[in-house]
Amino acid sequence: MGATLLSGSLFAGELKIGAIGPLSGPAASSGIAMRDAYQFVVDEVNAAGGLDLNGEKTTVSLIFEDSASRPEMGVSAAQKLLTRDNVDLLVGDMIASSVTIALMDVAVSYGKFVMSGQPVSSEIARKVESDPARFANFWKSSWNSDAYAKAVFEAVSGLIEAGKFSPGEKKIAFVFEDTDYGKSNTEYALPLFTAAGWTEAGHEAVPLGHSDFYPQLSKLRANRPDVVVSIFTAANSGVALTRQIKETGLDSLHVAIYYP
Repeated sequence: MGATLLSGSLFAGELKIGAIGPLSGPAASSGIAMRDAYQFVVDEVNAAGGLDLNGEKTTVSLIFEDSASRPEMGVSAAQKLLTRDNVDLLVGDMIASSVTIALMDVAVSYGKFVMSGQPVSSEIARKVESDPARFANFWKSSWNSDAYAKAVFEAVSGLIEAGKFSPGEKKIAFVFEDTDYGKSNTEYALPLFTAAGWTEAGHEAVPLGHSDFYPQLSKLRANRPDVVVSIFTAANSGVALTRQIKETGLDSLHVAIYYP
């Protein structure tokens, strides 16, 4: 597959890349940053004469479509890029696991190389594992949810072992966006903590882009967790929660997974 993908003769002098990510909606700041980064690299490569594929110079073009973090928009964008725009390879979604899970089934049927950006849900890997032949042209480029969960657990454990943090009753709470990304990270992190003697003191799922955490924090203050783990792809959610934790005086170690 790799040799075929990098065969310059396939692209007639131009490698056309289609990409999908949230340019609108709560996670737009992440999608716009990814789009700008990709375009920067494309411009840099082309300014240097293009890619050298099998001894031939190949320029690169980028077409970026908005998913708004919505699976149905991501699928429509994938169909447009693969048919009307006839891209050579597709990157999608840049951020949202739910979008990647939805477009995988459609995109691979076109026989093009498809990869995800930063979605981490382990469900993506499970889909590939369930039918390797069907998803032979799909590549998941980011870690799975269990890797992020392990990183959080080891970070907290490391702070304790180093004497930097001393939990009282070993209680942990989760505040996360109600998406495949948020739920999957929570799903893998909680068992690691409970196996080490921790108990769950809060499990608060909120909509994507949520910014009013006072009701959730009121419950957490009553439960007094030692650690609060938050999981968002929308920057405004992370900013709001961090500010409101300070405002409400919640005395917990706050560990964030992926704040853009």
